[in-house]
Amino acid sequence: MLSAIRAFDRNSFVLDWVSLIRRMPMPLLALPAVFMRGGTSRAVMFHRRDLPERTAWDPLFLAAMGSPDPHGRQLNGMGGGISSLSKICVLSPSEQANVDIDYTFAQVQIREAAVDYRGNCGNMSTAVGPFAVDEGLVARTAMRLSCESSTRIPARSSAPRFR
Repeated sequence: MLSAIRAFDRNSFVLDWVSLIRRMPMPLLALPAVFMRGGTSRAVMFHRRDLPERTAWDPLFLAAMGSPDPHGRQLNGMGGGISSLSKICVLSPSEQANVDIDYTFAQVQIREAAVDYRGNCGNMSTAVGPFAVDEGLVARTAMRLSCESSTRIPARSSAPRFR
C-alpha cells in the first residue's frame, strides 16, 4: 500500500486509488437473499441450497453484515450496528418426518470476525414461517419448524393471513 501513496509536496500525499485497487483482489459473489423483519429484529434470509458448504459460511455472513467493524456501525453491509439487526437465517425443507422446515440461526458479531450458531432468536423464528411460504418451501401456512441449534421442535408456526 505504501507504494500507492505518492508524495505531493512536503506535507501532503496523494493516494493512487487505481494502483491500490488493482493490487487488492475483491471477489464479488451474488446470492439470492431476503432482508426480513421478525418482531424487533431483522435478518438476512438465505435458502440453504444457494449457499456453499457450511465451512464457508462465516466469511460470507460476515461480509453480508459488514463485520467486523471497529466503529460498530456495519456501514459496509446489511447489519445495523446492534445485535438485533445483525442476524442470519438459513432455511431448507426438512428431511425429518415430523418437521416441515429446518433452519439455522446465526448471530453475526459486530466488532469481531465471529459468527455464533449456538443460539436462537424468537423474533426471527416468527419470520421463518412467512419466508417459507413466500419462497414456496411449503404450501400451507401451518408448519413445524426445527432450529439446528435447538433440540426442541416448536408446536406450530403459522404465517400471517392478510385480507
